Amino acid sequence: MNAISKAIAVLQEEGAAHPDFRDRRTAEEVEKGLPAIPVRVIELGENGVTLRAGVWADDAGAARLMQFDLLKNVKQRFD
Repeated sequence: MNAISKAIAVLQEEGAAHPDFRDRRTAEEVEKGLPAIPVRVIELGENGVTLRAGVWADDAGAARLMQFDLLKNVKQRFD
């Protein structure tokens, strides 16, 4: 598994494990095997690769707090 694939897996694992995470896929998307947390490469820079994960919560307040938690948890996993 390459570095980008590992990073994507960490983002998906941490997002799915968060108590505020909500799987918003339709039954059709689940049937197609689409991930609960899509992760895309959005930028290739000189010093790294920028990824964006689509992680949903019930409301904006919970989403913001989840963002803080996930940033911390992902950083700790990478360290």
